Amino acid sequence: MAKHISISQINKYLGCGEAYRLQYIEGIKQPPNVSMIKGSAFHKVAETNNIQKKVTKTDLCLDELKEIASNDLDSRFDSEITYKKDEKENLSKTKGDAKDSLMGAIDQLAINTKDVIPIETESEYNIQIPGIAKPLKAIIDCITDDNRVIDYKVTGKPKTQLETDVDIQLMAYALIHRVYFDNFPKLEFHNYVTKHTKTKGHETLFKKISTEHNENSIAPLINTLRVVTESIEKGIFLPAAKGSWQCSPSACSHYNSCKYIHAKSRFGI
Repeated sequence: MAKHISISQINKYLGCGEAYRLQYIEGIKQPPNVSMIKGSAFHKVAETNNIQKKVTKTDLCLDELKEIASNDLDSRFDSEITYKKDEKENLSKTKGDAKDSLMGAIDQLAINTKDVIPIETESEYNIQIPGIAKPLKAIIDCITDDNRVIDYKVTGKPKTQLETDVDIQLMAYALIHRVYFDNFPKLEFHNYVTKHTKTKGHETLFKKISTEHNENSIAPLINTLRVVTESIEKGIFLPAAKGSWQCSPSACSHYNSCKYIHAKSRFGI
């Protein structure tokens, strides 16, 4: 059992308690899907650029960024992946589409990262919150010299302002920043929205969504942490709701062996 609690663990538990149990209690890890490895490759590029930018104050050139992205994505495709049925039937197309989409996101990163001067990148933070049994752990994508916390997101549809305002990950970053830096920062999703259309092919749009938090507005985070950690300690692991996108063969590698899935759903009979 993990000695800390993280927002990714919280979201996993809230999405499907059984998936949480298998991963964090039983130690059965779920292979990432194609969207996840594409997002991880993008984060690797942003991290590499920001690490050197802390010293140079200058971005890597576009060709360098794309080379890092291409090499990282290729290495991730060599690992175990959870594929959708159509992705598995044509792996060459799947890999090509993922790379084209990623390169579009890198094009947008090169344009929209110029005003980002990082002082911390992919740094780990741990805080103990009164009333919560385990410390909260977070790895923050980027903290800038002008008091911004940036979280990079590669998604298929854009984040909304409401989603940003109520996001518990950003609440956690706000609280951690106050503990470590003695103030609440400006919080930003740097959202790279990748989509494919018949007329335009692969297209990536950039959207920056900002929000702020204070002692009062992070109460939902504290309440969620408390309930989830208490439920885990009591051994309560409810499965995902039937019909949830998280409860499908393409989203969960445990689907075909899950004790909560009816045989007709599992084998299509």
